[in-house]
Amino acid sequence: MNKLLVIPSIIFFILGIIGLLIPVIPQIPFFAVSIILLAMASDRFKRFIISTNVYKNHLKKYVDKNEKLSRLMMVDNKSDGDQDIKDNEKD
Repeated sequence: MNKLLVIPSIIFFILGIIGLLIPVIPQIPFFAVSIILLAMASDRFKRFIISTNVYKNHLKKYVDKNEKLSRLMMVDNKSDGDQDIKDNEKD
């Protein structure tokens, strides 16, 4: 797990919680950045996010269409079945 990405993820999560308590601050962008950073830091968390029904039903089609999102989530948007995580260790 990449600890350099976990610390900002925790900070953005805390900002999201503050956004829930203070209605002036939007919370959704902070939670979204927190989830993206955790997915980049941990392969286990990334697999969990990709396996959820929320991702499969609502987000998968947008990630498949958008090359930048698929690169950010590091998923293979060319597969027909469940999306596979690209091997980050290829050099």
